[in-house]
Amino acid sequence: MLSGTGCVRVSKVSDVEELKTRVGKLEQRAEAIESSIKVNERMAALEARLAELSRPAVAAPVAPLSSDPAAQTAAPATVPVAAPVAAVSAAAAHPERFGGEYRQGIGTDPPSLDPAQISDTTSHRVGLNIFEGLVEFKDEDLSVVPLLARSWEVSPDGRVYTFEIRPGVKFHTGREVTAEDFVYSFRRLLDPKTASVRAWLFDEVLGYPVFKAIQSARGQLKYQADGQYEKVEATRIEEAIRFLDAVDKEHLTRAEIPEPDKVLATIAKARGVLKQLADALAQGREAAKAVAVDAALMQELEAPKFEDYVKKGIAAPAPMTLRIELAKPFAPFLTVLAMPNAGVVPREEIEKWGDRFSEHPVGTGPFKFASWQHNVVVELEAFKDYFLGRPYLDKMRFRVIPDESVRLNEFEIGNLEHVNEVPDEKYETIKATKDYPGVLEECETLSTFYMGFNMTKKPFDDLRVRQAFSHAIDKHTILNVIRRGRGKVANGVLPPGMPAYNPELKASDYDKEKAIALLKEAGYEDRTKLGELEYWYNATSSNDPNARLAEVIQQNLLQIGVKVKLQTTDWSTYLKKVDRGELALFRMAWVADYPDPDNFLYILFHSKNRGEAGNYSMYNNPKVDELLERGRTTLGMADRVKIYQELEKQIVADSPWTFLYHSRQPFLRKPYVKGVVFTPLGNDAIRMRGAWLDQSQMKPGN
Repeated sequence: MLSGTGCVRVSKVSDVEELKTRVGKLEQRAEAIESSIKVNERMAALEARLAELSRPAVAAPVAPLSSDPAAQTAAPATVPVAAPVAAVSAAAAHPERFGGEYRQGIGTDPPSLDPAQISDTTSHRVGLNIFEGLVEFKDEDLSVVPLLARSWEVSPDGRVYTFEIRPGVKFHTGREVTAEDFVYSFRRLLDPKTASVRAWLFDEVLGYPVFKAIQSARGQLKYQADGQYEKVEATRIEEAIRFLDAVDKEHLTRAEIPEPDKVLATIAKARGVLKQLADALAQGREAAKAVAVDAALMQELEAPKFEDYVKKGIAAPAPMTLRIELAKPFAPFLTVLAMPNAGVVPREEIEKWGDRFSEHPVGTGPFKFASWQHNVVVELEAFKDYFLGRPYLDKMRFRVIPDESVRLNEFEIGNLEHVNEVPDEKYETIKATKDYPGVLEECETLSTFYMGFNMTKKPFDDLRVRQAFSHAIDKHTILNVIRRGRGKVANGVLPPGMPAYNPELKASDYDKEKAIALLKEAGYEDRTKLGELEYWYNATSSNDPNARLAEVIQQNLLQIGVKVKLQTTDWSTYLKKVDRGELALFRMAWVADYPDPDNFLYILFHSKNRGEAGNYSMYNNPKVDELLERGRTTLGMADRVKIYQELEKQIVADSPWTFLYHSRQPFLRKPYVKGVVFTPLGNDAIRMRGAWLDQSQMKPGN
């Protein structure tokens, strides 16, 4: 976690509150008053929130990573217990805070409001207020604290997590949440029928690696059996063989998978055919066509049901007890459970709406879905039966306004309460204007902006070409002129403030002569041999920062004799193109879902995540894969840091991206906006349950 304070471990204590006051000089105390004192949850939540909500909106600082390895180490066999921060527990004390409509401007329509499908910042911004999970991130330091889980216990080997579900939590439909709802929600996320791009959250659930291995093998063998030879990929076959090799009887037995010996026999048979296919492919596509796949094997690979594999891994031994068993330790597991994708959903609503659940989302959050006029507005309204008390706001409106200049104008004339983006060209003026009708805040974010290369497409399958393009880009101009210095030039994947960030890492510098020499060495002295290149980006208008960035990149590349055509489209269409690996050269950014290096490195660079799972560059390095997997299973953060710094160095050397910058994100809020906390996870990770509007400060145009 990100913390400038120490970390106290608490063993098997129920209902312990983390007390923290914010009165006068007491605010200077370290947050080390976590203890095993049993206190009344409601009173502690009341105290904490009374102090919290009396303060104006602020940006939570980016706390440096503690240098104490003990403060960074996963803690098996502990039970962290704390009440979540109550939204309006002090309702009687502050009746004047209730009411009002909070209006935000968003640049694009959310692609999905189904937690199983949320993978972008816009959907996250809306969904975070509808759905909740077992745990959440504490605003001040991004540590993990309980939410719908009352408490939890982790086994000494880091493989079994047992959660006690908080009683009295209701879905927006009025039904109480039980452990079975989490079982359904998590299994649904994993089920291939859901096709969730966030299934990797539960990759290590006991039994699922076996199912995934069989599915991977079946996919390639089915192409072969059906005569779709063009779809058979050597890299996917190698991947399937690796997955199958990782399966053993001990795993099958632990997972209580039916007929384990029969499953092992099927795996051995499938591996044999895959190996034949891999060897034949090495000789050529025609040789591969001769490899036969019998119908009996295909039937065996289809036999076990998905539920049979994960029934032991995700289970509810009691109505309010959830048990998750992992095949092997997964160090960031608690952290990923704070992502909106791990939000609980009611089975009956999923079955009622099917694929249209995104249009009728139901969760447990402080706000419930009201309406959605696509490309115009999404409306949420206060959930009166919210377990922490009704939120102050009556309604939230997310208005789709593509042009950021129009969004800013709407804010200035009083039609929006806050905007997440400040146009680059307006930044200095706003900052210098004393009577500006808004408060400008800034927050360092855990983010990395980059230009990506699809390493499977020419000419970017050549390291020298990727290096040449990177040397051609003037990152300092992009940051200081285009982005007005709001951030830091990137020299690697991980942003400052993230565990394992390496300030000594050095990526390609701006060097046109070196870029030209590398292209010549790669056989492109005649630049026309590069073919017709396109640089793709998403933008909502010509004034979009992505559009201005694209123009700089185009000019930089032209200076080394490379012509690129700029191509743009809306965010949803763009994301689909990137997911499918259609684009050879593209812009992208990654803002942390959870504050762990695994979130950047494993998702964006493991070979099995190529495509829609996050590895848009189609990066494939077995050495990096091995280190990434080791980083996940190592529990001590000090040891994990060494692993991640080693593998990041290799990634930088392989140049799958041009690393551009890490962002400092500005945002504007009205002076009357209170109780909103912005964190290093970005302006799209704002929980609004404690937000309120100070009516005494509201006046036309402010």
